Amino acid sequence: MNLSTKQEIFLNFLIKRIGFLDDSFLTLYLYALGKVSGRFKVLGSQHRNTYDEERDGRWKHYELVGDYYIPDTFDIFDFLNYEVKLKNKKDYKLKKNSTGIITATDIANFTYCPVSFSIGRTFHTKKIESAIIGKSMHEKNVLFYYLQPFKEFSAESYEQKIKQHTFGQFENDNNRDFINDIKSSTLIYSGHADEESKKKYFSNSKKNFYGQPDYIFKSNCDGKIFVVEEKFQFVNKDPSDYKNQENFTEIEQERVKKRKLNRFFSNHQNQVNAYVHGIMDPAIDYGYLVYWKYEMDNGLPEIIACSVKKILKNDESKSAFGNAFKEIHKLIKQGKTGFNINDRSHLKCASCVTGVFCGHKTGRFSEITFPYDSNFLKLKYVEFPEELKKEKDVKTENHTSKLPI
Repeated sequence: MNLSTKQEIFLNFLIKRIGFLDDSFLTLYLYALGKVSGRFKVLGSQHRNTYDEERDGRWKHYELVGDYYIPDTFDIFDFLNYEVKLKNKKDYKLKKNSTGIITATDIANFTYCPVSFSIGRTFHTKKIESAIIGKSMHEKNVLFYYLQPFKEFSAESYEQKIKQHTFGQFENDNNRDFINDIKSSTLIYSGHADEESKKKYFSNSKKNFYGQPDYIFKSNCDGKIFVVEEKFQFVNKDPSDYKNQENFTEIEQERVKKRKLNRFFSNHQNQVNAYVHGIMDPAIDYGYLVYWKYEMDNGLPEIIACSVKKILKNDESKSAFGNAFKEIHKLIKQGKTGFNINDRSHLKCASCVTGVFCGHKTGRFSEITFPYDSNFLKLKYVEFPEELKKEKDVKTENHTSKLPI
């Protein structure tokens, strides 16, 4: 990051206020956060107010979405400043914990990070933009949109935007078996079909486990039952789409190459493992993890690829699910477990949806509690820098405007 002197001073103030240890992790974390902070701009949303709308220029750099104004940009200063304000004002709500229940989503969240799991079960958290888009696309039943291209949809902007193609436009060696399996099977459950389906959970009374896969199918060929879990991944546009534009660089070109990678995250795989081994009625024989990759086109998501991983019902998937289940049960029962600060991942921490609540990313704690103890959210007392006290355009806990460059 190329920062001015005053920006560096303010950034150091925020870092010390949150309580980060000055180690190599911090350097990597700040670099990663600077790259992804824009994903969290929903955190900076402001509720619509008629009086505020009449104030000249207040919402010039915001977009009105429903009843909320969403900022056009959200940088590392916005993110860290939001975290300080949230923790300082205790601006959060606690969840009512059903401590005996473990869900497939819990398995995924714990596999991603035990701290994030505890935070997610303790506090109500805001959904980031990608999660909101993912939920919206889930409810569009994307899988069936492409398998049944002539199905009628309401004339909403998103549905109008998706091009009328069959699944064939995405077919490749990676997903061909999946496509054929779906086409030769009967749907017996869809988690996003209607309000009644959204309330239906599949349970395992022996484990006190609950799961809600996106789809359950029964093969017309061999009668086997399998689940499908969809995820939606944002990818940068292909370099050929904008290689002549001024903002195109070799770095951008390298980033967009990732759109072709078929990398399946362990937490998502373990969520499918949980369905395969945790759901007893109906018994699941195997599962599919599906990544729908989309890029943004004029502000709307457009699916451009589909990657698939088949999850087998074997000892490996059973062990992965079982180990996570046991560790979650242990944490819930005992109320605490150990935490190794060397297990922190700067990439995970920077992208984490519960990151603004997290105290463990600072490196100061060696134990996780359940529920997540509010002491982990405590800020350090740090004098506000003298160099910035007279500034009117500095982002502080009481100001939201940009720092001077």
